[in-house]
Order: sequence, then structure tokens, then C-alpha cells
Amino acid sequence: MKEEFTWIPFYKEMAQKLLQFKNNRMPLVNWIYRSIDSNYLSHFKDDSNGKRVSDVDPFTVYAIFNRGIANNKRIEICSKFKTYLNVSAPVPQDFVGIPIMNPMQSNFMAFEADRKNGDIKRLWDVFEAAVNNRDIKNQYDALNGQYLIKFNLTIGLYWIRPDKFLPLDGNSRSLLKQLGIKVDESRFLPYDSYLSIMKQLDTKMRTENLGYQNYPSFSDAAYKTRVDEIETGNDKKRGIHYWLYSPGEYARMWNDCLNDKIMCLGWDELGDFRNYKDREAMRKKMPSIWGPNSSYVNDSLATWQFLTTIQIGDVVFAKKGLTHIVGRGIVEGDYKYDPNRSEYIHTRKVRWTDVGDWETKGQQAMKTLTDITSYTDYV
Repeated sequence: MKEEFTWIPFYKEMAQKLLQFKNNRMPLVNWIYRSIDSNYLSHFKDDSNGKRVSDVDPFTVYAIFNRGIANNKRIEICSKFKTYLNVSAPVPQDFVGIPIMNPMQSNFMAFEADRKNGDIKRLWDVFEAAVNNRDIKNQYDALNGQYLIKFNLTIGLYWIRPDKFLPLDGNSRSLLKQLGIKVDESRFLPYDSYLSIMKQLDTKMRTENLGYQNYPSFSDAAYKTRVDEIETGNDKKRGIHYWLYSPGEYARMWNDCLNDKIMCLGWDELGDFRNYKDREAMRKKMPSIWGPNSSYVNDSLATWQFLTTIQIGDVVFAKKGLTHIVGRGIVEGDYKYDPNRSEYIHTRKVRWTDVGDWETKGQQAMKTLTDITSYTDYV
């Protein structure tokens, strides 16, 4: 069996090594641009046009390899950091239990024009206190109200000290709610409240047979629980979900969607999605149609969610490319297989309420269909 949580020693030691750049970040910035493939630095910019960053915080550095990229690329990037920083711990071979950043909002620091004096320093201050195992209350609470900072701060702290800090990503908050532990999602969470949540979970893990005993195993369980809910459709108290949707490559099907009042999906060769008993059946069929050179994990998730997970009343944002939204709509119909269409034969009725062209500050997910409900700040 493959060993899990091999990332923990590396992530912890790398944090200690990064501290050498706290007061002089430009050598680190220069090395990143020189050494990391630009395809994996789409978030690493100071304006929406891709301007090179003039400064960087440590959590945004970690986000380079904690975003939605393939694990082999994450390992490759970690290997480069290992060499540059002289990290003695082995390069991770798994990333189990690590919440990854939304590709649409991976930075912990705002664009240069939106940053206030001291924003990046405050992030380094809380990072340093956490790495050195000091009380972080003052440094943590100093970030209250800082642009882009909310629950992502807890994710960053978890990356560098997973034995001490609990990530409050959407999956973790959902599992905490099931355990009866409340998280105020309406605002920045003060440190005392964050500490209270961790103490409540610590008590439950110690006194109840939950199947996990620490924050990494809890985080892994939270992720697996959410995947099970999605794949089985067992998400009864879900409320409205929000979806980011691509109407074809660079929105080429957008006019069809507007004219026919639908959202439409490709993968036409699969035939009627209702002929498949589950997502895995779809995934197994795909290589015989499009070849074996992909795992089809994201493809099968999109087709299965389009069939089973999207519900009437959900909100859809239609995207064009990676930085533009062209419409907003409300789902009004169940899945329909329409072989009379020449292409994109899988449809749902949508009432498009807003049409235009809005540029997003961050890069959007590349996937055709993405549930962005848990990314509350972005929504």
C-alpha cells in the first residue's frame, strides 16, 4: 500500500527554510520566475494582464504547488524547491489531505494596485510566528480585513504546520458542521474563534471513534466525504449551488446557449448519459472512444455532475477563456439528451438572467464544469 502523508516533513522543513527570505524577497521571486515553468505560475502576477510580481508572501509561494495541477508536476516543483532551499526531507510522493487553492483565487496577496502598505509583511509575520511555534494570535488577528484573506489563512497555516493548525476549506467546514461544530462563514474568523473550533474537534477526535485522530486525516476524510456526496447525489441539504461553465472552447457555443435558453455539454460519443449507472462507468468508457492517454477524472466528473448533481435553481456562470464571464443564468430543467442537435447534444434548460463581458481578477478553472459553491469569496 502506498504510504500517505509523505508531504508533511517536506512542507514543514520548507517553511523553516523560507524564513531566510522574510526581509529580502527578491532573490526568491527571481528564482521562481527563472526556475518554475510559467504554465504553473498563472496566479503569480501583479495585475490581470500578467505583470511580474514585485514582492511575494510565503503562502502564495506554497500555492504554486498547491493548486489544481497534476501530482507529477507538484512533485517536480517540490523537487526544485528542495534543491534551491536545501531541504533535507524527501520530496513528497503523495498529497493526501491537502486542500488545494481555487485556481480562480490562489494568491494570498492582492494585485499591486489593490495592496495596502504592510499587507505582505503581515503575512510573513504570521508565517514566522507559526513556523517558530509561537503564539500567533496577534499576527493572525492583524490580518482581519485584509483583502483576499479569509479561510485561506487557515489553509496556509495548515500547509506549514499540519500538526497544529486545522484547514477550514469548504470540505472541512462541511464535515465540521456534520459533527455539530459551528463555523461563522460570514466574516473573517478571529483567532479565538478559530482556536475554539480546533479545541472542539480535538475533543471529539480524542473521545469519539471518528476514524481520524489528527488534522491531516480529518482533512482527508472531509475530502472523501464530499466526493461521496457528489458521486452518490446524497447532498440533500445542499441549498443553491454555483457553477462555472464553459460553453465550448472559448465560448463558441455561447450564442446557441442564449438562443435556445440552455447550457449544453459535449462528449457526444458517450450517448445518453442516463445509460451509465455511475461516474466510474462513464470514466471506463472514455478511453475506448478518445484513447488511453488520460485518466478522464475531470471529464467523467463533468459529465456525471451535469447528469446528477446540478439541480433546478442552481446558478450558472458562463465563462470565456480563463479571465472572462459572459453570462449568468438559473437552471430551470433536468438533463436532456438531444440527438437532433448537430453537436453538444447534452442539455439543460437555463434562464440567462445577465449577459455581458466581465473580467475576473484571478484566473478561472480550466475545467468545463466546476462547482464553485464552496469558494464563497469568489461567488
